Amino acid sequence: MDAIIVGNGLAGSLLADALEACGASCAIIDDRNPATASRVAPGIVNPLAGKRMHPSWRVEAQLPAARTTYRRLEARFGVPLFSEMPIVRILRNAFECETFARRLQDPRARPYIGTPNPPGLAPGVLDDPNGSFTAHGSGRLHIDRLQAGIESRLAGRNRFLHDRFDPSRLQRSPGSVRYHTWAAPVLVFCEGWRGRENSFFRHLPFKPAKGEMLTLESDQPLPPTLKNTIINCGKWLLPVGENRFRAGATYGWDRLDHSSTPQGRTAILEALAACLAIPFRVVGQDAGVRPAIADYRPAIGRHPRFPELAICNGFGSKGALVAPWVTAQLAAYLCNETPVDPEIDVRRFDDQTD
Repeated sequence: MDAIIVGNGLAGSLLADALEACGASCAIIDDRNPATASRVAPGIVNPLAGKRMHPSWRVEAQLPAARTTYRRLEARFGVPLFSEMPIVRILRNAFECETFARRLQDPRARPYIGTPNPPGLAPGVLDDPNGSFTAHGSGRLHIDRLQAGIESRLAGRNRFLHDRFDPSRLQRSPGSVRYHTWAAPVLVFCEGWRGRENSFFRHLPFKPAKGEMLTLESDQPLPPTLKNTIINCGKWLLPVGENRFRAGATYGWDRLDHSSTPQGRTAILEALAACLAIPFRVVGQDAGVRPAIADYRPAIGRHPRFPELAICNGFGSKGALVAPWVTAQLAAYLCNETPVDPEIDVRRFDDQTD
């Protein structure tokens, strides 16, 4: 076996696939922790970032990598994994209107900023007095199906262990690790936000953020102009079935767990009510913790002193877009010693090692 992976979230699942694409074999340990971001994340791929609508970091490389990877896995698993879905972003104020006008003149943003919409895109449904725009290149990844496909593939080879990783059971020697009944040259930690508790990588400046989401239902269907469309009005509304939606998300840095709060529910509903006239009822609420690094870049590579240990972490809220590009680099590095992009190399934090 060539690698043992701790965690079957988005990072672990895609790393397992990327290693296999390089001709390597692996096994995964995962305890299905309910607070992980991958368990509750909507899987939205959005090529634009934040309030200023800049193209996401390295989107020109990451978006093609994501599409190619998800289409290949769809063919392998025989289930749909990725749906192309436009995002209609409502321009809520003068600042957003001015920002949108600037992005229309930005050659790098133009492929993603999409089509301007005048006010009244969906009368009686959207409150859009400043208009909106329909972003291109967006979609939704079904993360649960991806995880299930990787798990089934490895379980059929006795290479999937349902258990919490126990550091006391890890045996290390230079160039080798042993855990459970497995031995490999490297063990890769893909633990999400719990990576900050990992004694080997505690020098990394983790900055996890909790996010709450709602599941909503409505008796009023969306009009044809918005069918299978993600709506963004400060919070997002994602259609997931007939008159059923997911909505979110909040950000919090204090209480990192999977408990939902009345404050989170109120924040999401108030944001939606400001731009949507559809009545919703809440049928579910959940929360997860996003794994993030302080500089908002992933961290991948080997431990500076224990090269038999490696990490793949820090995807934040952009995992569905970023992870295929990042895990392909890590797999190439582990298999062929191909250097990874310096911006995501874990060695950028070597001077913080104890």
